[in-house]
Amino acid sequence: MIKPFKIIKTVVEPEGNIGVSFISTKSVDTGAFGNTLSVRAYISVPSDADIDQAVFDYLKDEWL
Repeated sequence: MIKPFKIIKTVVEPEGNIGVSFISTKSVDTGAFGNTLSVRAYISVPSDADIDQAVFDYLKDEWL
C-alpha cells in the first residue's frame, strides 16, 4: 500500500491499546499556485489491529 501518511510515534497505552501519532500531507489546487495542507493526529487502536489500516481508515473518511 502507498501510504499517504507517516507514523511519527506509537505508544502502548495503560489499557493495552496502541496510541498512534501521525501526519498526512496533501496537495491542493489553489489556481496558479499549488499548496499543501497537513494534518497531525493521534488515534487509539486495539493492540491486535493493523495500525496502517486503522490510520488509513481514519483519514479516508474526511481527509483523502
